[in-house]
Amino acid sequence: DIDLVGVDGVDSLHARSYLSKVWLWALPADSVIYLDTDTLVLENLDHLFGLPLSQEGVEIAAVQDSQPHASGGAPMLQGGLLVLRPSPRHFAAMAHGCSRAGRSKARLDDFAWHDQEFLTRYFNDACSSEVVDRPAAWWRELPGRYNFCL
Repeated sequence: DIDLVGVDGVDSLHARSYLSKVWLWALPADSVIYLDTDTLVLENLDHLFGLPLSQEGVEIAAVQDSQPHASGGAPMLQGGLLVLRPSPRHFAAMAHGCSRAGRSKARLDDFAWHDQEFLTRYFNDACSSEVVDRPAAWWRELPGRYNFCL
């Protein structure tokens, strides 16, 4: 069991549940492959554990959302399959970003695509203040075959 992020009575249970993915960064593991429960796995995914994320200067790998028009055309990660390296620093920052004091929006429900928008903003914007010479995004795009939305 984990605690839901967000603020009870302010944020919907729906939004708080989606954004509880931030707990992935608190796991005691070197690498995590997260799959939504509606993901159909058709091949072995073990090779994803070996992605050189840290060597590439990125923190997370995901498929770009197959409907970019939904976010105004800006690339957004799709949250159904994530490859990440847990990090207490990122967990603390994301948990704070979901708290009333740390959030950029009034309610978690104001993130139109919940976890996808939150994680994309976090890894594109919040991390960029830490390093001047950085990649265009702090997330690596995986091929669509890993998580294509129908």
